Amino acid sequence: MITFPNAKINIGLNITEKRPDGYHNLETIFYPIPLEDALEVTVPDHPDYKFTLHQSG
Repeated sequence: MITFPNAKINIGLNITEKRPDGYHNLETIFYPIPLEDALEVTVPDHPDYKFTLHQSG
């Protein structure tokens, strides 16, 4: 699968409280710019490999 993620400029990032799952909540301010990159995901033929990809837009 090939997708084209959009670029952005991070203006501000604040790391807030730690969640029960071990991750932290974030507050961010960013400015989207009209650039993109090519991202290719190749899945190997192996039954033990598992992945999830969430894409919006």
